[in-house]
Amino acid sequence: MARTYAADGFGGRLPGAIWTARVEPGRLQACNTDRDEAEYVVDTQGLAINPLAGGAVLLDSCMTPHPAP
Repeated sequence: MARTYAADGFGGRLPGAIWTARVEPGRLQACNTDRDEAEYVVDTQGLAINPLAGGAVLLDSCMTPHPAP
C-alpha cells in the first residue's frame, strides 16, 4: 500500500518516499489501525532512519496484538 501512494502520489499530491527503521517496542508511542491502515508514532531521537531500498519487503506488525508493557 505504501509503495502505491509513494510512487503514484495520492489525492493530487506529489509522489513521496518510503523510510524505514527498526524500532524497539519501548519507542512505540501510538499505533492507529483504523480503516485497515497502520500508522505509527515513535520516539525518533537517535533512531537510524533509512530510505527503502528497491525490492525490499515491508513488514507490518502493527496489525498483530502486542504484549502489554
